[in-house]
Amino acid sequence: MCVPAIGKLADQRHCRSRVWWVGYALHMVGLVAAAVAPTIGVLIAARCITGLASACITPTGFALMVRGVPPARRGQIAAIQEAVMVISPSVGMVAGGWIADHIGWRLLMLAPVPAVAVTWVLSLFVLPFDSQQLADNLASQAAERRDALKDGSESESPSSHLPPAKPEDQPFDLLGALVFAIGMGLLLLGVTKGNDWGWTSDIIAGCIAGALLSFAGA
Repeated sequence: MCVPAIGKLADQRHCRSRVWWVGYALHMVGLVAAAVAPTIGVLIAARCITGLASACITPTGFALMVRGVPPARRGQIAAIQEAVMVISPSVGMVAGGWIADHIGWRLLMLAPVPAVAVTWVLSLFVLPFDSQQLADNLASQAAERRDALKDGSESESPSSHLPPAKPEDQPFDLLGALVFAIGMGLLLLGVTKGNDWGWTSDIIAGCIAGALLSFAGA
């Protein structure tokens, strides 16, 4: 539910690197909190933190890759990333089940922390800072405007020579993001509780109908 909103804000505010760093920091905090959770409520809250962290990492990670990897290597890097995303769930489920049965589920939460910490530290030296991203964007926009002005005068209006607005230049639709989040929440609730509450029950029908209306309004 948070991925579209966070991705849009990261593009608009020119802060992809900072959002990515915050996401990994939240991921570490959530994992440690889940590992030492004394109650189920604390465990659920910790998993919510890791979910928010994933929402920060997912949209900005690919955008940073596109910006930092030469065009000739983007296909190769994207293929490696997709391969890891496909293989990891199957291997992780088997290994995670064995660890949970023979050692303990808390170790599952602590196991990724060293890798996440190393990745976060290395990213501080590898990822471009957001100030450079903003400078690159401004330079690119200025170059596009100069090229548009050199192409000739199809119209006397200077605004006709300007390139179309980029997605990051468009205002953030806060209301649309909230309506979309509500719709996703209703849809997940309806799909998750369908067997328990009955697929033909009024509450499930209301959840599905509310989700569809929210998606249409967003």
